[in-house]
Amino acid sequence: MAKKIETCPTVDEWVNKRLETLLPSIDRDTWAGLWTVLNPDVGPQAEAA
Repeated sequence: MAKKIETCPTVDEWVNKRLETLLPSIDRDTWAGLWTVLNPDVGPQAEAA
C-alpha cells in the first residue's frame, strides 16, 4: 500500500496538473472542493472517516 501511495500523484499534484492544463479559470481551492465532493473516497474526507 505504501509503495502505491508513493508512486501515485498526490491529490494536490493531480489538482495542480488539471488546473494548469484543463481548467485554468477555476482557482485551486474551488477545484479542490469539487474534487472532494466528486471523489470522497480519495479526498481529505476519506482520511477523516
